[in-house]
Amino acid sequence: MAQETNPSGFKLPTPDQQDKPTGGGSSTTQPSTPPEQSPYGPRDMIVAGGILVTLIIAFFFVKNAFADSLVEKKIYPNKANMAGWGLFIFLASAAVAGVLTALNSGFVSFIYMLPLAIAAGVGLFLTYRNSRNQ
Repeated sequence: MAQETNPSGFKLPTPDQQDKPTGGGSSTTQPSTPPEQSPYGPRDMIVAGGILVTLIIAFFFVKNAFADSLVEKKIYPNKANMAGWGLFIFLASAAVAGVLTALNSGFVSFIYMLPLAIAAGVGLFLTYRNSRNQ
């Protein structure tokens, strides 16, 4: 079976040539290198998780205090509670972004920070919208 050639000069290898590396370009075998490991071990992950849980518990108390202060300002309790949840969402997503950034700078990328930024924006919108007396 002869090698087929298309107009761009690309040649298809025959079945007996598939296992052999070609002379031009890059070789098909790559040196075996161990994968890079994170400089942060399990202990650092546990500490970061503990910090995050502590912050979320503290933000829950802040949410309740904020809702109570809005009720004192004659905002309806349902709206005040929703504004408190909006503040909690904002603070929690900002804390998650901060802990991820402090843990590893590889987490500061579009794929991780965009959902957190959207959640923070929704939280701020809910806080602003529901803390008004209308």
